[in-house]
Amino acid sequence: MFQSHLRPNLKFFEYITIELVDYHNIMDLCKFLTFEEPFFTYFHPHAFDIASVLKEIDTGDYYCLMYWCSSPCGYGMLRGYNAGYKIPALGIAIGQSFNRKGLGRYLMSHLELVAQLNGADRIRLTVAKENPRAIDLYTKCGYTLNDYNEYNLVGYKTFPKKGETIPEGIDKTITEEDIKHGYRV
Repeated sequence: MFQSHLRPNLKFFEYITIELVDYHNIMDLCKFLTFEEPFFTYFHPHAFDIASVLKEIDTGDYYCLMYWCSSPCGYGMLRGYNAGYKIPALGIAIGQSFNRKGLGRYLMSHLELVAQLNGADRIRLTVAKENPRAIDLYTKCGYTLNDYNEYNLVGYKTFPKKGETIPEGIDKTITEEDIKHGYRV
């Protein structure tokens, strides 16, 4: 199992799995989204009912559910593939009781790896200007944020090409070495 390079000594990460959302775990996702909805002030990528979620996962984009032990703790997505966009849009939501434990970075690293494995050399996201915790996370993960509209910022991250070094102060994306040590997409 992947050991987080952010906090490698924490046993907490040994119990994390990330699964592609499909028919076997869609009820877990819907329950997670419905339970956490009051906390998701800024996270509204689609409706959280089962019909809407089924419609989303059938688009051909990438949706995943992160578990700690057997409890859903995060939801991630890469959208835009089916619509033909060259730059996928990343979105994440972490359950309230799992905040501030490094899971946002962990899930973002997973999604960034999936994007790279699917040929993306950049990734984008939008974030509410009134969401300082997410802005801080995205900045620490290497995203450059700019005004998008009155309410949102848009962020981009360009992935290093093979052999390039990553600037100091920016969290690394998953490396080929990480993949050799068991990180699976």
